[in-house]
Amino acid sequence: MARWLQDGNIRFLGRKDHQVKIRGFRIELGEIESHLRCHENLKDAVVLTGAREKKDDSLCAYIVPLQPGTAASGKTTPTAAELKEYLSRSLPDYMIPTYFLEIDRIPVTSSGKIHRKALPAPVLKPGQEYTAPGDEIEKKITAIWSELLGIKKDTISIEANFFHLGGHSLKAATLVSKIQKEFNITLPLIELFKSPSIKSLAEFARIGNPDAGTGILTAKDDNLILLRPGTDRSDKSQRNRSANHLFLIHCGTGEVDKYGKFCERLTNDMTYWGIRADRLDNGAPRNLTIREMARHYIEKMKKVQPRGPYYIAAWCFGGLIAFEMVKQLEQEKENIRFLGLINSPPPQESPINTDEFNLQSELKIIDDFSLGTGIKEKVKNVNELSQFWLLVRDYLETTDYDTETLKNELMKVGWHQALSDYQQLDTAESVYYLNLYRSFLNAMVSYTPGGKIHTPVYYFAANKSKHIIKERWNDYCYKPVKFYEVSGDNFSIFEMPGLEPFAKLFDKIMQSTMCGKQHTK
Repeated sequence: MARWLQDGNIRFLGRKDHQVKIRGFRIELGEIESHLRCHENLKDAVVLTGAREKKDDSLCAYIVPLQPGTAASGKTTPTAAELKEYLSRSLPDYMIPTYFLEIDRIPVTSSGKIHRKALPAPVLKPGQEYTAPGDEIEKKITAIWSELLGIKKDTISIEANFFHLGGHSLKAATLVSKIQKEFNITLPLIELFKSPSIKSLAEFARIGNPDAGTGILTAKDDNLILLRPGTDRSDKSQRNRSANHLFLIHCGTGEVDKYGKFCERLTNDMTYWGIRADRLDNGAPRNLTIREMARHYIEKMKKVQPRGPYYIAAWCFGGLIAFEMVKQLEQEKENIRFLGLINSPPPQESPINTDEFNLQSELKIIDDFSLGTGIKEKVKNVNELSQFWLLVRDYLETTDYDTETLKNELMKVGWHQALSDYQQLDTAESVYYLNLYRSFLNAMVSYTPGGKIHTPVYYFAANKSKHIIKERWNDYCYKPVKFYEVSGDNFSIFEMPGLEPFAKLFDKIMQSTMCGKQHTK
């Protein structure tokens, strides 16, 4: 809605509907309201943003419970935790309200419409939705959440769910890494997925690593993420040297978040580690090679386990890096017992010589995208690649460039193919993962294996990913690759219901391999 003023100017008054923008996502409040009204114990509901006079990215749901005696199971008002869990079954995390306020009725205007301005401001009473940090550890973790989620510290309850506040799986490993650095601990990623609150993470930080199952300190390494400690802890003195470790190399996102729920379902006594990619400097693309990345990750792996036997696995793009790691380790006469490839495309039959990323290449890609006329003016005097993308990101954020439009533009280069959760990314994250994808893509298409490996290879193929010619992996292995089929596509194999049988199959193969046997179908 707008008003045409007498001087010819047009004053924007706001949207006529109830669509809002929360952390870069366009949300139709009516969609949340309709789901709440379907709850068996609610009579009515209205959802607003927390904004009044100042910007507030939180959502507040005003709920009217059924009268006593009419609610299902004799219960009246569901708790905020119950409502968040109920909504999470059908809505993404960024659409889950932060606040839930119980009111007697929804105010209406004289014409019968909802009188939204008459609803009370979402001010919380102490002890209800908001619980303040109780000690220095909780305060530090709250500060980390605030920085990562872009939310004010004094609005984050220590009992809030990380994923309900806008955190997504791609941010999970970053959060774990920051907490590890701050408290000098090794925090398993599955702890965050099990209990995603400041209160539970603070409790873990207080007790430190009484029995992490690793015997070494890796907290200050951004690349290494403990996914799940081993379950066999009978011989603590020899853990570092004799314990079995399996290293899972990151996929095309550079993260290891998808391995978390997978590892949680494994029953063997292996200790599982994720190896993340290095972060991009200021979000600018990097000139990478598969060989250099493999060498870098071998060094990280040897910080945990200096000598073999090694167990390595990787998903999707990470399969090329894992293969190259095995090839280099074999050249060093190391013992590798297992290489697992999860829906990984084989090396290109005809590698491509790619151009380096520089200012000219970046100006060209800006030309390829429709990002507004002012962006070229913004970057015309830049002489460093690292500064170029900082300015692009700042331009998109300060001009309030629509995040969904940006994502549609970025699809021109296929960046979304590596991201199952790209809908949840904000503007800055979208730009970051665009350039990470471009960095990995250049490394992938220019890779030449230059030889075969002797290590047994186990390939897990998603039965809905028909475009991958998995049999070509046999061209790079002296022993025939063992192929297994799992239900789902490249992403859904790590989600229920496909996750359960996949983990069971993987577990069975690992048990056989650890016993020194070759698994047969």
